[in-house]
Amino acid sequence: MPLAVSVGTAKAEDVDDLMLLYCGFMEHEGVRPPPEAELRRRLERLLGSETDEVLIARAPDGIALGYLQQRYFYSVWRPERDAFIEDVFVVEEARGRRVGAQLVEAAFECAQARGVARICLDTNENNERGRRLYERLGFANGNAAWGGARQLFYSRLL
Repeated sequence: MPLAVSVGTAKAEDVDDLMLLYCGFMEHEGVRPPPEAELRRRLERLLGSETDEVLIARAPDGIALGYLQQRYFYSVWRPERDAFIEDVFVVEEARGRRVGAQLVEAAFECAQARGVARICLDTNENNERGRRLYERLGFANGNAAWGGARQLFYSRLL
């Protein structure tokens, strides 16, 4: 059953709730969160960025249920601005209740307001629940320009 949530752009006063959500996501991924002061510094930097946006979903009682982090950028390959969804996280007890979908749909609206023509994201291939959500919302990893070949994400630490 869908859960009625409010989704809005996170502000400085949301940092404490965001710290819990980001730690929850890191722990879910098997990553040890940084010390509290360092995580707070990172979140404050993120919230002050002109190229990043964090959305927070709250239940009617104000409890934070999830977040989405989105980055905006330009490229020489496209005439319009693009967006990249960095993270989507919903607390376990709210999963399967359309909270993630509402966060992503709000990200679409925010991106359109900034003149974005395309939104990208990556996810773990084992994240079946996430992949179903993204595909249901119109995301695809095939690219017509490459004869339908899949787009793969590579990374390297420097």
